[in-house]
Amino acid sequence: LFGGKMFRCSAPGAEYPRGKLHCSSFHTDEAQGFLVPRAWEKPQANFDSLAEALLTLFQLNTLSSWGQVMYDAMDITGYDLSPEEDHNEFHALFFVIYIIIGGLFVMNLFVGFIVDGFNLNKRHQDAAAYLLTFIKIVEKVEPKGNVLRLPTNHLSESVRRLLENTKFVTLSMACVLTNMVFVMLSRTDNSAELDLIIAQQNEFFFYQLLAEVTLALIGLGPRGLVASNWRLLDCAVVAGNFA
Repeated sequence: LFGGKMFRCSAPGAEYPRGKLHCSSFHTDEAQGFLVPRAWEKPQANFDSLAEALLTLFQLNTLSSWGQVMYDAMDITGYDLSPEEDHNEFHALFFVIYIIIGGLFVMNLFVGFIVDGFNLNKRHQDAAAYLLTFIKIVEKVEPKGNVLRLPTNHLSESVRRLLENTKFVTLSMACVLTNMVFVMLSRTDNSAELDLIIAQQNEFFFYQLLAEVTLALIGLGPRGLVASNWRLLDCAVVAGNFA
């Protein structure tokens, strides 16, 4: 119905009833002041092959730019002929019917199958919930090996309280976000003043991160530092700056 008929000339000069034969040579682009070669091309959404037709139908199912595809089909005049606006308005019936059946009916049918599946499995939900609760209880009471022992001296306990303090965590996150903003501002064509500011803040936040890693080492100890993935990431960043 639409295969091979959606082609059009890329530049004026081959309007209907002209077609592919007249879509040649060059066209003068008055706005830009140079010659533009004409090309006989098709829109991205078309029905010229099985793969392209399936992709176009999938696009119609998602309702993405389906109107433009319908208008292109309505403008079809024939093989190797330029399109004409609303040449065949009956072509729109195909898209309206397909969207109603494919985009709405099939989708509702698919949702209906999912709902039926949930209803069939509803009888097993209580047993599954009891099993999940039992597994959680077993995980809580089972003996744990390799329990992490944190330093118990007064200094380490004070540092741990500082690291767990909400204000300290908020300040640390604010420093990270501020540093990210400055990193995004870094470009090759920055002014000397902006490059100086970026370099100074990078140095400041490096020492801030180094101080945080040092506090974590004092408060958590080497094993506690290794047990936290975020702390390991901080250590890797610090080591990378030293390298």
